[in-house]
Amino acid sequence: DEATARAEIWTPLWNRPARWGEIRCLLREGRASLGDRNAQNGLEFAQAVASLGVDRAIGGFVRYSLQRRRGDSCIALPAGAFSVRHRSLSDLVRELGPLIEQADRAVRSRGKEVPNSWPPLLRQVEEAEYNLLLRDTPDLLVDLAAAVGCMHRWLLSREIETYLPRRLSEGWISSCAPLPEVRIAAALASLRGTGGGIWYNLKRNAKEFSWTGRDLAERMLTTLRRRMLAEEAGSEEGGGPFQASCRVSIVDVNRFLEGRVDDGLIDDLLHAFVLVRQVHHRPAPDREEPWPAYALLKLLYQPEAVQGPDGEVLLRPDPRIAALLSSARGAREGAVAAACAIAQQRLRVAGLAPVEGEYPAGLDPRRLGAALLIPVDAVKKLVLSATTRRHEEPEPAER
Repeated sequence: DEATARAEIWTPLWNRPARWGEIRCLLREGRASLGDRNAQNGLEFAQAVASLGVDRAIGGFVRYSLQRRRGDSCIALPAGAFSVRHRSLSDLVRELGPLIEQADRAVRSRGKEVPNSWPPLLRQVEEAEYNLLLRDTPDLLVDLAAAVGCMHRWLLSREIETYLPRRLSEGWISSCAPLPEVRIAAALASLRGTGGGIWYNLKRNAKEFSWTGRDLAERMLTTLRRRMLAEEAGSEEGGGPFQASCRVSIVDVNRFLEGRVDDGLIDDLLHAFVLVRQVHHRPAPDREEPWPAYALLKLLYQPEAVQGPDGEVLLRPDPRIAALLSSARGAREGAVAAACAIAQQRLRVAGLAPVEGEYPAGLDPRRLGAALLIPVDAVKKLVLSATTRRHEEPEPAER
C-alpha cells in the first residue's frame, strides 16, 4: 500500500556460523547490485537476489515493509522470504527495465498530467515481475507477458510513440508455459508481408490500423480484411499479407474455432509478443483433423502454393468471403455455406477438385473468419480435407 508504506528492509539470513569480523565486513561492504550499479528499490533488490548479485555468504532474505500506524509511527510487517539462488527467468525480467523506463518517460513527457490509468498498469507489471522472480515458473511468465501486453496496448491506443517493438529476446515466447493462447498469440505476432507486420494493425495512428471491434474475433476479422486491402493496394513490402515465421497446429486452430481458449489472454499476449524479436517455430505434427469448412476456406489464405494437377498453384483470398463472415448476424449457417461456395468455385477455377456439397460448419461465422488470420502449418492436411484428389503426391509410374 503506497499510501501508508514508508520503506522496506531486506534482512539477510546466514545458513552457517560466522565470526563477528565476517559479519562486520558484510554489513560494511555488503552489496546487492544489478550489473555495475546498486539496487535502488525492492524490485531491483529481488532481481539482484535472483541473479546472484549479492554476497555469497547470504542464503536468503526476509522482507519487511515499514507501514505507518497511528500518525508517523511505523510497524515492521514481514512480507515473505526470498532465497538466494539463480532463477532461470530472471534475465527476461531484466530486459523489461529499459522498456518500462522508456514508456514511463514517454507518458510523462507529453506535458499533461499523468492519466490515472497509467500507474495501475505499471504496478501490475511490477507485481508480476516480483512474483516471477520469487517462484520462477513458466506460468508466471505468461502472467507477466500479459501485464506487459496490457501496458503496451494502453500506449498504442493513446498514440504514444515509444519505439518498443522487437526489443525483447525470443525467450519471452519459448520460455512461457505451453498454452494454446501462447502459441496463437506468437503466430499472430509473427505476421508480416504486404502491409508490414501486425504491429501496424495494432498502432492507432498507423495507416494500417485495424484492431477494432467488440471482441477478439471481430478485431481479428477486421485485420484480415485490412491486410487483404493492403495487398490489393500494392504496398511496397510484398510477399502476400499472411507471411509468418511462427505457425500453429490444427489442434490449436480447432480450440480457437470451438471457443476453448481465453480470448482476452490471446489479445494481451499478442500486444506483448510484438515486442519480441523474430521467432521461427513450426509445431510438431498432430493427428487432429480440421473442420471441413475451415480447411476449404484456409486454402485461399495460405502464403504457400498448393500442388495442382498441372503444377503448383498460388491461391488468392477472395474479399467476399471475409465480408460474408463478418456481416453474419442470425443466418450463421447461410453465411458459412455462401462463403464455402465461393471457395469451391475458386478452387475449381484453379484446377483443383474441392469436395462437393454444402458445408454447414456449426461454428460462429465471425470466429471462423478470424481463424483464417492465424498462421497454420498444415497445407497438406488442408488439401487432403478440402479436395478429392491428392495432387501433392504424384501417381506411381506404370510398369
